[in-house]
Amino acid sequence: MSIAPAFRTAATQATFVDITVDGRSLRVVADSTLAAALLAAGIDRFGPGLAPGQTMQPFCLMGTCFQCIATIDGIAHQRTCRVVVRAGMDVRLAGALPG
Repeated sequence: MSIAPAFRTAATQATFVDITVDGRSLRVVADSTLAAALLAAGIDRFGPGLAPGQTMQPFCLMGTCFQCIATIDGIAHQRTCRVVVRAGMDVRLAGALPG
């Protein structure tokens, strides 16, 4: 049994909104978590990691690990896996960690 047609149907019935991510406009699925919307849009690096050459990426997707934090509408250190997408959001991934 294939479940792919169900996903295609859901995707065609989705509502999209525009947000800004690091200064660029991005159209994402409304009413999903910001982390899921960004991952679906191909964004998987959410900021600098703790060690040189590493990046922060969503890990637990339930708010425990803080690997998906970003500055959202000017409020730093927001867990993107706990924030629901809404039209007009301003998201800053680069520099989400204190400098």
